[in-house]
Amino acid sequence: LKLRATVGTLAAIEKYPQRYVSYLGKIIADREFNVRGLVRSSGGFESIDWDAANPNVLRVTTKRDSASVNTEIRVTRRATGAPDGRESDLFNASEFYQEIVGGSDAPLPGSFATTPPRVTPVRCVNKFKLVAGPQIQVLQRVEIFPGLVSENARDFGDLVRGAAEGGSD
Repeated sequence: LKLRATVGTLAAIEKYPQRYVSYLGKIIADREFNVRGLVRSSGGFESIDWDAANPNVLRVTTKRDSASVNTEIRVTRRATGAPDGRESDLFNASEFYQEIVGGSDAPLPGSFATTPPRVTPVRCVNKFKLVAGPQIQVLQRVEIFPGLVSENARDFGDLVRGAAEGGSD
């Protein structure tokens, strides 16, 4: 991800290939391909594990300062929609997910990490627009909520609703 100082500038734009595949009669994002493209554009990776039969879970191991970093992404909620009258050329998709990072400080292969994983709730909003022929432009906004931690919340959606209502756990 780009540095906070680049937000709102052309330097904040990430360009990487994306692919969508047909699965059980529906079009879904090929998360393995898409994450591989993103990670290649911003650093290195070791492995990616994703299965279209369980598209809500993705595991990726990247290199950070010569250490392996394990990340798991678990989608907990999803919504799609299109503005009235724009169903043929514009639609939006929103996902809430948990980003679970940990395991990079394990002393030996196969041993346990000495610190617990870090869990961060994230909301990702994508706006898809048909621009020319088969080309689709995607604008993506990622909202990261590192301060939202609650033992009582059932999932990220509960945390967001609580924050929006002014509540806290």
